Amino acid sequence: MNIAPLLRRFQALCSPELPEFVARRSGSPGPHLTLCCLTHGDETGSLPAAIELLESLDGGRPLVGSLTVILGNPRAAQAGVRFTEADLNRVFLPGPDSYERRRAAALMPLLAQADVVVDIHQTIGPTAHPFHIHPWSPRLELWARILQGAEHWVTRPLGESFASGTCCLDEYVRNQHIPALTIELGQQGIDARTTTLAAAVMERALAATAAMAQGQDLEALTHSAPPVQHWRTVHKEPYASPALRLRPGLRNFERVQAGELLSAPDSPELRAPCAGALLFPKYPPRDAQGAPTGPLPVDIFHLLTPMEQHPATLGWPAL
Repeated sequence: MNIAPLLRRFQALCSPELPEFVARRSGSPGPHLTLCCLTHGDETGSLPAAIELLESLDGGRPLVGSLTVILGNPRAAQAGVRFTEADLNRVFLPGPDSYERRRAAALMPLLAQADVVVDIHQTIGPTAHPFHIHPWSPRLELWARILQGAEHWVTRPLGESFASGTCCLDEYVRNQHIPALTIELGQQGIDARTTTLAAAVMERALAATAAMAQGQDLEALTHSAPPVQHWRTVHKEPYASPALRLRPGLRNFERVQAGELLSAPDSPELRAPCAGALLFPKYPPRDAQGAPTGPLPVDIFHLLTPMEQHPATLGWPAL
């Protein structure tokens, strides 16, 4: 889908005093909600929902508190790629110059003004269902239940980085002691289901901040919200050789059994080390001779297992 018209439509809603592709609206006093879309330029599924939300506010819909909507990597989105020079979702810290690092530096002061941040993503490949992926804390659990965007949550203790030596957008926000959540809605691209789910997440976040402005606490807002299932990463299989290939069709949260063959027939053998669910199975592009056309990812897949104990019982730090 050509997203240029959508980007122009969003740009027309932006605030000229802010960095490009950032829109802000303010209403009656209340918390400041920040929604992030297109942190990866090819994860465009939440864009229509963000535009419709802003247009409804400009059409007279009342707003409690403040709302900022950020399109993280508009240059990559315009090019139809994940990023142009560096992965924006890894560079919220000092390092070599790139467009994405300059973009991160421009966004950091805005993110630090929020009371809660929801970063909306999509996966590169198919996924069995949406999922949260960020550390656990009691407050983040309440927010995950309030949003009701996913029943599954890939989690870890606060302070445990997603990727060593990097800093993701949501990690930067949590380092400012602000709750921040990342949710993967489904496979990248724009479709009616993703737009509907993104809109529902945005609406629940707005409703929660409006209720907070009236004095309600987060626990009260989860009274009828369903619980979430917590998962932990127990194995990351290194992409040890260009010859490694996964069998076709594996998707995020694909359930596998211990010892199950995961490799393609023409690949060195790869088997699941234990029962669980796959995350981020990698299928890098290859040329006509079968050689990868770019650098190999660090891991060919992650393996998850459900947490037997609730994180609250493990003494993990709180936000």
